[in-house]
Amino acid sequence: ITATHPGMSFTYRFDISNEGPVPITVTSIGASPAEQDGTGITTTLPVRMQKDLSAPASIRPGWEPFRPFGLAPDQETAIEMQVVMHRCPPRGSSPSWGREPVTFTVFGITRHVDFQPNVQIELLGDSCAEDQASGNSAA
Repeated sequence: ITATHPGMSFTYRFDISNEGPVPITVTSIGASPAEQDGTGITTTLPVRMQKDLSAPASIRPGWEPFRPFGLAPDQETAIEMQVVMHRCPPRGSSPSWGREPVTFTVFGITRHVDFQPNVQIELLGDSCAEDQASGNSAA
């Protein structure tokens, strides 16, 4: 377990694929900062993507900044999310998440789904190193 602290950031990655019969356009992944959990502990945003994971590695596009993208049937894209810690979770708590809201369009219609990547994030309040300058303690 690594101690967390305000200002710390980390990333995690997962793949998203289109298992449907028609192309879609993924317009956003994750909740907007205004829609996030409201505790003020973290902000999570998509930062990079690598499209067309089914292509051979030698010709696969590199990582690029996240933006809306098309996803053809049976196509897969890797997503990198960044988490920024704003404050320590309360002692004895362990905020966690294992799903990401995804917004996409198909035939011009906007749809929302909760996608469950094969990633589970858990923050332990007891392992948070306090901001030494402020002298605050996790309550």
